Amino acid sequence: MRCYNHDVLWLLRFWCCDIFQYKLLKFVIFVMLVANTVLMVLQGYHFLINFNSLYFISYSPYWFGSFFIILSLTTCLTISNIGPEGIKSATLWQIKSTDPKLINRIKFQVKLITAYIIVNTVIALIAGLAHTFPSKNAEEICYVYKIIEIYVPKWKTELCWMYKASYIVMALALPATCNQVVYGATHIRFQFYLVLDWIRNNIIESGCDDLKLPNDKDFQHKITKNIIVIVKRYTEFHRTFQAVNQRIAIYILLYAVIGGLLGISILMFYFKFSDTLVISDYLHAGTLTVAAITTFMATVTSGQKLEDIFEELLYTWCSVPWYLFNKWNKQIYLMIMVNIKPINFRFTENSSVNYNLGAAIAKTIYSMLSLLTQMSDKDVSTL
Repeated sequence: MRCYNHDVLWLLRFWCCDIFQYKLLKFVIFVMLVANTVLMVLQGYHFLINFNSLYFISYSPYWFGSFFIILSLTTCLTISNIGPEGIKSATLWQIKSTDPKLINRIKFQVKLITAYIIVNTVIALIAGLAHTFPSKNAEEICYVYKIIEIYVPKWKTELCWMYKASYIVMALALPATCNQVVYGATHIRFQFYLVLDWIRNNIIESGCDDLKLPNDKDFQHKITKNIIVIVKRYTEFHRTFQAVNQRIAIYILLYAVIGGLLGISILMFYFKFSDTLVISDYLHAGTLTVAAITTFMATVTSGQKLEDIFEELLYTWCSVPWYLFNKWNKQIYLMIMVNIKPINFRFTENSSVNYNLGAAIAKTIYSMLSLLTQMSDKDVSTL
């Protein structure tokens, strides 16, 4: 029996969960949340009293970005440990199997996840540090600096540097909730691998297509115990996902909507001001975009892979030799087939974290990109 015991995703768990359990960091995040909320409200007020299209296009990326920042900081304070809590409540099986291919498959995927979190964290920190560098166009892009100048001019230099320094903490906070989805989905996917292996070894291969088995009491008793194990395992996973989905559904919806708006506003900004931007502006946006894309792709991919392995599990369950079961076991088997429901990160009745969600967001941004391209070809000044 080959075994792979410890939390194989410990590095991912540290950067998306454990690090936010320190009281000092929680206090810093709370202060940042209050400050960013006040700045967002003030910027919204100035939008209302000084509104024009050029003004809105100039400052909307950072304004929509502040919504995303506030949402991320809020989740770091309210659901920063939901992933490990959910996994703990599901009572994970040890990662062990007589099949070396399964263990190697899991080890390979762990390496991919580890490489992702290292690269993603490094890029995010580089993006945070890049935002601390001076930029000639800073006040023309980020209205926060003008708000500080309007309301507290005496402390402008100190407060501006404090705001820039907060980007380093934001670099850790912004991808945290998405990476919790990756953490939870990956752990459950590994558990489904083990359940699949268990079904094949204890139910499918035990049948041997022997027509005498329906009257074999020892065989039927063994099948009953094995089916009950599957029922308990599925019930645990389903209960865990229901509890988690109830807490995070609204956050996933908000991330999808605000992320789409942020992407559109950034496109509008660059189409309007691409001729006046300097290298530091592209450094800010480039590193931030790479970090956002890698986080986004990892999140939707983990959600899709969870749905894929559940479909494989369902297909395998449909392939068990049910015709060898006695009447009682057939009834239990049929009951499972009738009552089984998908296990995924669902935030509306018809929407969940998968490739369809990623495609919908990408399609929306691409549609806006096409519109802006057409408008730019005709007359850039009309934007």
